[in-house]
Amino acid sequence: NSENPQSIADAHNLAYVIYTSGSTGQPKGVMIQHVSVVNLTAALREEIYSGLGPALKVGLSAPLAFDASVKQLVQLLAGNTLYLLPEELRLDARRALAYLNEHALDALDCTPSQLKLLLAAGLNESARNAPKLMLVGGEALDESLWSQLTESHATRFYNVYGPTECTVDATWSEVTNATGGPTIGRPIPNAEAYILDKDFEPVGIHLDGELYIGGIGVARGYLNWPERTAEKFVPDGLSGKAGARLYRTGDLARYSPDGSINFIGRNDSQVKVRGHRIELGEIEAALRQHEKVRQAVVVARDDPSAGVRLVGYVVPEGPLDVRELRHMMSERLPDYMAPSFLVVIDEVPLTRNGKVDLNALPAPEAVRPPSDEHYVAPRNEIEETITRVWQEVLGVERIGVHDNFFDAGGHSLLMLQVHNKLNEAFGKEISIVEMFAKPTISALAEYFSNTNGHKPSFQKTMDRAARRKQAAGRHMR
Repeated sequence: NSENPQSIADAHNLAYVIYTSGSTGQPKGVMIQHVSVVNLTAALREEIYSGLGPALKVGLSAPLAFDASVKQLVQLLAGNTLYLLPEELRLDARRALAYLNEHALDALDCTPSQLKLLLAAGLNESARNAPKLMLVGGEALDESLWSQLTESHATRFYNVYGPTECTVDATWSEVTNATGGPTIGRPIPNAEAYILDKDFEPVGIHLDGELYIGGIGVARGYLNWPERTAEKFVPDGLSGKAGARLYRTGDLARYSPDGSINFIGRNDSQVKVRGHRIELGEIEAALRQHEKVRQAVVVARDDPSAGVRLVGYVVPEGPLDVRELRHMMSERLPDYMAPSFLVVIDEVPLTRNGKVDLNALPAPEAVRPPSDEHYVAPRNEIEETITRVWQEVLGVERIGVHDNFFDAGGHSLLMLQVHNKLNEAFGKEISIVEMFAKPTISALAEYFSNTNGHKPSFQKTMDRAARRKQAAGRHMR
């Protein structure tokens, strides 16, 4: 049949259901209606993409299970072309940059973590085929990255914010010097944003409160979960619109004098890890499913060099094989939700009012050095070079050649840093897939010994990095 199919959907039918992490261990299915997606599409077209021209090349970099993919998929409605970045490119900044240069993409969406890797690979060093537009979201944009982006002349950057329950983006702001620093900006068309205190009253400028989102983008609710829907989607008594609702984001925010919104952080156990919204309770529930785990607490620790890393503390019920527990987590949770560290403790420390005393939990570095029984020191120059890179990236002092990178606190983004440093140190391009397949120093050393005729010069690599940093400092002055 050569005719277009007849659509029977109206504005308030469901467009999709997408799942987010659940604090009780039960993921929540968010119900988004067609009208919400259409409003997002129109807002992007009229306010963000309008100056770029027709028939754009748009990079789809977010996984389809991540709601950021929606605002890229809808670009097909405007006659634009989608370029689907393969997962191995998303994990390899230099190959991703080569892909952008080759295809001359007009627009790209990414998280701040991904953007930092692209910048380190040389995104801003040359205007050749750089995307005209980049939408950055999924995590908070820090002051250092914001300042770096304002210096770009080839690319317009937008900081976008929005929970899944509000159809991807609820507010946005162009990254410029005029804002005075990081901001999530103002609501998109047909959306409202309110910062309210505990009495549901608007707060004044410079005062913290919880951010509520209203308007067309607010979801219908959670699939088959009316109690949770009633808790998070509340009547809107501020807009004056009959039947309107507000979504309680759980995010703390404050107004700037110009009316823009500054993101402060979370007021609950929800965190953002590498662009993904995570409820720590869901990971704790997964840990407790192991028959040898009596109690579990998961916290997010912010490492200046490694970003947010998850630490799981478990109280065992008898002898516990931590490697077996880690393997179970890798089978039941996606990579970004698997704890970087698993720490066995005798009991969960409590405060005087009976709550978990997070400050009393030991730092993972204090309890995770390899035992003398399994520790093997570097045995040659190649292993010494790889060990130094691991120590620098992971922030640990003692790593054996048979220790697993991920058991030592690594994750995919840290593996990318190791990948870049080793390629520079050895003068050889090893694929990121190969790196994940060889997660120990001994395996990597054997690979480089068999395939690389050049001896590494780690000191030369570090000297070059120091000279670049020094030159950058002179440029800033």
